[in-house]
Amino acid sequence: MKRIKEQAKAQSNTRKYLQAIQSYEDAIKVASQISDFENRELYRIYWELGKIYTYIEKYEKAITEWKKIQIDNKDPLPAVQPAELYQSFAEAYIGHLHNYKLGIEYAEKELEAKIKIHGQESAEIGIVYNRLSVCHEMLENIDRAIEYSKKSLELFNKDKNKLTEQANAEFRLGNLYAKIKTYALSFQHYKNYLNMVIKRNVSDIDREEKLNRAKAIRTVYLNSGEVDEEIENLLKKSGLTDVQSSGKSPEKKIEFYDYSFDSTPRNRDKKKSLDDL
Repeated sequence: MKRIKEQAKAQSNTRKYLQAIQSYEDAIKVASQISDFENRELYRIYWELGKIYTYIEKYEKAITEWKKIQIDNKDPLPAVQPAELYQSFAEAYIGHLHNYKLGIEYAEKELEAKIKIHGQESAEIGIVYNRLSVCHEMLENIDRAIEYSKKSLELFNKDKNKLTEQANAEFRLGNLYAKIKTYALSFQHYKNYLNMVIKRNVSDIDREEKLNRAKAIRTVYLNSGEVDEEIENLLKKSGLTDVQSSGKSPEKKIEFYDYSFDSTPRNRDKKKSLDDL
């Protein structure tokens, strides 16, 4: 058994994912023939197998494996940490399967588990609040989405190492308030965001993304029929022209570039490649 698991791990590390899947399935077959095989060991195999399925974008199969893991909240040394497991469920349902109701279910479980670890004032909790905001927005519960985004921003503001997350939350709140035409609040959050990326050089947001967001802000602003010289100046500093509002809503609405920031992490270091399989 140990040899099979080591082989599977090595295959996964070298991106031989199909081979790794087969090795883990072989390990499960061997485990089923051992009467006193520890559940803890089996749960770890399900966990690793599920992760490999995410690397090849088979998220439903990953979820199937993870659902075989039973969480015992009284176990001080579980095979898989509940917070990590619930986060993986939430990321799969929200970022890839777009099942936002189940995303909320698992994000709420993730929130409860992470509060026990980090406390309520950690920026880690802000990331979960952002996940919940995304779900509620996609389900058109904009008031709830705003509530969670405000909570996430409050926590990010307390952590000097979360500048990117803070900027993203400001931009996201600008979008959310724009959707319910509360432009005064929308513009304030947009201005906060623009000031951050212009004056504080948020390097984790690349140039193309900054430009796309500036265009989104310009679209909301010009569609609003409002006049705000500060936002016009900030948009100009962002490299845009044609940002002056006439003070009237246009006869034909400008298409809104809807950029709803989703902080759901991706498997950026594990990319599917036919050569890897």
